[in-house]
Amino acid sequence: MRRVFTAYPWLFALIAAGLIVAATVAASGQNPGRDLSAAAQDSSVLVMIGMGQLFVITAGVGNIDLSIPGIMALAAFVGSAVASWAGNPLVGIGAALVVGVLIAIVNLILIMLIGIPPIIATLATGLIVDSAVLVAAGRLTASAPPALMTLMDTRWRGLPAVAIVAALTAAGGALVLHRTRFGRELIATGQSSGAAGRSGVDVMRRTAYCYIVSGCCAGVAGLLLSSLNAAPAIGIGDPYLLLTVAVVVLGGSSIMGGRPTALGVVIASVMLNVMLTLFYTLHMSIAVQDMAEGLLIIAALAGGGERSRLRA
Repeated sequence: MRRVFTAYPWLFALIAAGLIVAATVAASGQNPGRDLSAAAQDSSVLVMIGMGQLFVITAGVGNIDLSIPGIMALAAFVGSAVASWAGNPLVGIGAALVVGVLIAIVNLILIMLIGIPPIIATLATGLIVDSAVLVAAGRLTASAPPALMTLMDTRWRGLPAVAIVAALTAAGGALVLHRTRFGRELIATGQSSGAAGRSGVDVMRRTAYCYIVSGCCAGVAGLLLSSLNAAPAIGIGDPYLLLTVAVVVLGGSSIMGGRPTALGVVIASVMLNVMLTLFYTLHMSIAVQDMAEGLLIIAALAGGGERSRLRA
């Protein structure tokens, strides 16, 4: 059995997702389809930011991006304001991408030039940006423009636009990680940065690109999320601080780096959102939800061979 989970690291999340869906259907009673549909929509946003986190974690031990909630909030605020001003939702998406890149550059300066550990640097950056959005929101108003909300409501053959964007993000991420030279060099960097460097890989540049990818994914996801729910930018990314790490780990990717599984991120995103839907249906508290997420991460790490890699 252990060999099966090793060969298919996303199988744990897939089985758990099936069990949770069954429990949700049983607990929902009259109309489970509506709850599951909302969970599927929220899963699309989590897939996008989870793919960005996957790139960062793949870069090796210690690499993590905890500024994602702050990027989402600022991108939602700036992107909405720019899209309303320009009257074009695509311009707003472009602004969200710029926000993600700029914050990623700040993270890289703190990490690579000043030498602050990534977990501290990105967390501090995220908190500062989140606070800046809170202050700005008290003086300015920025809500998602109707054109962008209409774009997110459109469907292609029954699929919502956000799900299509998420599918393209996951497919593109998988292609880059497993079918390009950059992906092979990134995986080699995550497995052993020293060996990769001696082989001619520019380790710092590969790692820098990963933080930029994460910033771009978080920026677009924040703007799309605010458009989907017509929600204000303040705190819009807060629930995703732990979830972005959870989907990477539960999807079978190594928290130590060098072993990414893009498909696992997709499956784990669906599993976690359906699980949260189940908790909502059963009227469970936020504390219970956080405990369940933590236990799932511990279970995934305990069963995924991370202890042996850490000792090595």
